[in-house]
Amino acid sequence: MRTQITLDNLSLSDLIDTQAIQFMMDDFYRVATVPMSIIDLKGEVLVGVGWQDICATFHRVHPETRRHCMESDLHLSAGIPAGEFRLYKCLNNMWDIATPIFVGGHHMGNVFSGQFFFDDETIDYDIFRSQAHKYGFDEKGYLDALDGVPRLSRRKVDSGMSFFIRIAEMIASMSYTNVKLSQSLAERDALTVSLQENREDLNRAQAVAHMGSWRLDFRRDELTWSDEAYMIFGVPIGTPLTYESFLSAIHPEDRGYVDKEWSAALRGVPYDIEHRIIVDDATKWVHEKAELEFNEDGSLKGGFGTVQDITEKKAAEANQTLLTNALRVLNRGGDLQSLVSETLRLIREATGFDAVGMRLRQNEDCPYFAQDGFSEEFLKEENFLCGKDHNGKIVRNAQGRVVLECTCGLVLSGQTDPGMSCFTRGGSFWTNSSHELLALPPEDDPRTNPRNRCIHAGYESVGLFPVRSGREIIGLLQLNGRGAGKFTPELIAVYENLAQNIGMALQRTMAEEALRESEEKLRSAFANAATGFAIMKPDGRFADANPAFCVLTGYSLDELQTLKFRRLIHPDDLAENMRLVSLMFAGQIGDFVLENRYVRKNGDPVWVRKSVSLGRDSEGAPRWIIALVEDITTRKQAEDALQKAHAQLQQHARKLEETNKELEGFAYTISHDLRAPLRAMNGYAKLISDDYGESLGDEGKRRLDVIEKNAIKMGMLIDDLLAFSHAGRTAMSISGIDMNGLVADVVETLKTSCADLKALIHVADLPPAKGDSRLIREVVSKLLENAVKFSRKSPDPRIEIGSIERDGEQVYFVKDNGVGFDMKYHDKLFGVFQRLVTDREFEGTGVGLAIVHRLITRHDGRVWAESKPGEGATFFFALKEKKGA
Repeated sequence: MRTQITLDNLSLSDLIDTQAIQFMMDDFYRVATVPMSIIDLKGEVLVGVGWQDICATFHRVHPETRRHCMESDLHLSAGIPAGEFRLYKCLNNMWDIATPIFVGGHHMGNVFSGQFFFDDETIDYDIFRSQAHKYGFDEKGYLDALDGVPRLSRRKVDSGMSFFIRIAEMIASMSYTNVKLSQSLAERDALTVSLQENREDLNRAQAVAHMGSWRLDFRRDELTWSDEAYMIFGVPIGTPLTYESFLSAIHPEDRGYVDKEWSAALRGVPYDIEHRIIVDDATKWVHEKAELEFNEDGSLKGGFGTVQDITEKKAAEANQTLLTNALRVLNRGGDLQSLVSETLRLIREATGFDAVGMRLRQNEDCPYFAQDGFSEEFLKEENFLCGKDHNGKIVRNAQGRVVLECTCGLVLSGQTDPGMSCFTRGGSFWTNSSHELLALPPEDDPRTNPRNRCIHAGYESVGLFPVRSGREIIGLLQLNGRGAGKFTPELIAVYENLAQNIGMALQRTMAEEALRESEEKLRSAFANAATGFAIMKPDGRFADANPAFCVLTGYSLDELQTLKFRRLIHPDDLAENMRLVSLMFAGQIGDFVLENRYVRKNGDPVWVRKSVSLGRDSEGAPRWIIALVEDITTRKQAEDALQKAHAQLQQHARKLEETNKELEGFAYTISHDLRAPLRAMNGYAKLISDDYGESLGDEGKRRLDVIEKNAIKMGMLIDDLLAFSHAGRTAMSISGIDMNGLVADVVETLKTSCADLKALIHVADLPPAKGDSRLIREVVSKLLENAVKFSRKSPDPRIEIGSIERDGEQVYFVKDNGVGFDMKYHDKLFGVFQRLVTDREFEGTGVGLAIVHRLITRHDGRVWAESKPGEGATFFFALKEKKGA
């Protein structure tokens, strides 16, 4: 290496002998009394004589005047050519002279003379008094120092500057000579060091590159090897070498080839070969290259050659070839299991392992998907990894995941510990001596329920490498060798990379397989769908359509592909279709659903409901119009029929309403017309009883009593019929009902109207209801009266009013312990005039329960009863929330 001394990193003080120059300048000042200094470019004073008190005591002390001095030294003196000087007044108003010092063309500093005044100039004391006041100097001391500043003649200044210019030139010349001398000495020393370093560097470089060299001097019969050449061949450095000893180190299978190539090289053929050598029972690959020198007569003069250890390169090439071949197989396409099996065969052949396998996740376990080299007995015991308890039940961890056993389970679960030497940061496991795991105490063994099957099968070298799909571990690659020491950290990295690439290839292969299945399903669904499906180009031409669409329109696919979709749309519906399509193309809507008519090929109209969307490319441009089309002609016909039926129903309803009004008028008329003769009958019966009662006799009185009772019963019957009619016509007002309050009022009213009431009535806490409170009051009143009537013959009559919940429905009930009834007559309970007992047993008209049924029905509710003869009866009703009034 050549040492270069440059002026860029040197200052003026590094180049001059400041002490010697100071002595010389002191002598000069004593003779010439001319002040001077040498200052470098940083403002540092290296040599100085004749410095004035005004500078040392005042100007170089105050910060601002000191800055003036520095600016004068550095800036006012800048840019002076070599061999010249510059006279200038400094910023403190005294004269300075400067000449530059150049060394090797570099400006290194300046020679200054100053401060002084010319002897022929008048000093302006006012300026210096103002400076003293401005900077806080003692005026008297400052002016005394000013008087001490030298007054020089212009001739003396000129003579002094000539001297200073020569001094600057002398300093520059001597400094440059010193630099060159130092450079020469440094280069000599550096050359000596460099020769030694070059030899050491060459040896280090050869060691780093695993490349040795040799030199042959045929005339002297000398063969010289470099240190690295000895290292490559495993021969002690300095060992005498012969061609025969060289050949003995070559792999037996390559020895003949190398001898043949060397013989050809002796005839002038280029020598550039790769071959194997045996070193300490291990095989290495080397690359040899030589250039031989020949005499004019063609005899060998000597030569130079290199030998490089390319074992790692060959291994890398083999590994890359393995990876390339494996990926080529996996990417070829076809049955996944066949592809994986072929890949494993390649791996086994290329690596020399005794058995290789691939586990892939299947449900919650991870059995062997394919393998090459494992015995049937081994596979039978090791195929499944799920841990099971003594009952044969699958074991799960706290998170509910299946516990996978042994080392395979650790790798597949991603629970490896990279702090242990047998695990890697990539989640792999490897060992070159698996039997050592048997010596681990249980607390130090990282495996879950270790089976040690690989160890007992004689596999010393075992490697397990996770196969990932994204971040998910979907399987593992297993490499087993019976010999020890099959792995190195470098090979582990290679196999991890292989497993990673296999994972990506499997992911792609499985994704492609899933895509093929999805496409097949889509094609099948497209072809077999009962609903029409059509795809159109942006210009509206049909690109594809399924059979259902062809049947719907009456066109074949070939015919459709010659048409645009607007051709199928009924002219009356076309404008709305095109409006929506335009909005969709403009991006204002993403899709639309529309019902319109198509015109089939035969001219028949057909109603369709279609969902239309727009597919765009990656740049957002329209690419496909997609339409899902359903034949709704039948539905439309049904809707038309329904509309007609609805219109007819409305017409019938109006007629029914008119009829009801007529019936209501008729009912009231009948009621009035019937009540008049009843009142007359009752009146005359009373008159006969009053006027002729004594003369009628017992039979006459009995018959007269029958007339009166039947007249009364007829009146009650008319009242109940009117009530029944009124129950079906009364307008409803729906609101929340406090059932507790309503029932309490009904019970209290009943007690007031029935002085001889003997029944014990118990009312439970009732939930609120929603309905017409007036009508529901009537329901509760009728049911309570019914319970009182049919339980009065009981020795201890009891009535219970409560509620229950059935299937989310709130049900109210009235229960008694009266005579009850047979459930086979249940359907007659709520009919008009339907009675299960005679008048002689219990009075009544048979209309009360019919009214209850009608009122509950108007609430869209239901009413029913449960009973057994002699065990009482329970009447239930449930209300549905009815909107409106």
